[in-house]
Amino acid sequence: MLENRIPHTRVALKLLSVVSLLVLAWLLLSSIPPRVFPRPQQVAEPFSTVLVLGHFLCFTTVTFLALWSRWSLPRPAILLLLVLGGVATEFLQMAVPGRHPDVFDGLQNLVGIALGASVWWAVATLRTTALRGPKTIVS
Repeated sequence: MLENRIPHTRVALKLLSVVSLLVLAWLLLSSIPPRVFPRPQQVAEPFSTVLVLGHFLCFTTVTFLALWSRWSLPRPAILLLLVLGGVATEFLQMAVPGRHPDVFDGLQNLVGIALGASVWWAVATLRTTALRGPKTIVS
């Protein structure tokens, strides 16, 4: 309940989710990342795995932050917007020089959204259970 007691924390979470979404959009829709980041075949493990799973990791993080930030939008609407954005960015890459849509990247986007939502749900459930305290059985 820390973010309920400290309004600045909620504002910071919302700001962090917006910044992470903007950085992700820039990474997906800019022609710079393919020139700056090496191809997975060009780097040693474990860095090549991180590069391959980049979409997955980014969308997991953005989804968790978007859900945890408690926007006024209902959570299913937030998830729908993230799914639409994850699919749309792959198609929009056709218009970006040096980029191309990739089905594997699109699948990583969707799996990342699903994992981010699952992690958010698990953390929120554990947090709610912890705040309620232990159940007492009356016999």
